[in-house]
Amino acid sequence: MAKPKITNEKEALAAIRKGVIPLSTVPKNLRMPEVCFEAVRKEGWMLVDVPEKFKTEELCMEAVKQDGMALEYVPEKFRTAELCLAAVRKYGLGLIEVPENLITAELCLEAVKQYGIALCYVPQKLKTAKLCLEAVKSMIELVMKNVPKRLQTEVRAAIKNGA
Repeated sequence: MAKPKITNEKEALAAIRKGVIPLSTVPKNLRMPEVCFEAVRKEGWMLVDVPEKFKTEELCMEAVKQDGMALEYVPEKFRTAELCLAAVRKYGLGLIEVPENLITAELCLEAVKQYGIALCYVPQKLKTAKLCLEAVKSMIELVMKNVPKRLQTEVRAAIKNGA
């Protein structure tokens, strides 16, 4: 199916709302605030194609709530504790994009609960037994999703017994 040719802001908004096109295919002169907001509301990663002059704290929050990986495209001035927490709750590995001064024990806990391997990005001084246990539990649950149902009870019992 051929992509529609977008000639005005109204067409751009309609195409974004329908999910027909990504923001990157909208001509730059038509990437107005409403079009950009609609795009990141649908797919947070589209923040990458939002002109810097239209990036606001509200728009960036919308993007990371939809897709935590969008934190990579959030300007430093909008990377607040609240926004970073929203991002790592959605995507634990987003911890790597959090400014050092905003990394807290609470933020790290949320990151490893979401995705245990985020433990790699937790500063040593914030690693506790509880945090590490949460990371391991998170990874076990991730792996268990791929263990056949018929084997899950047996595998869980083996883990519990220290196998």
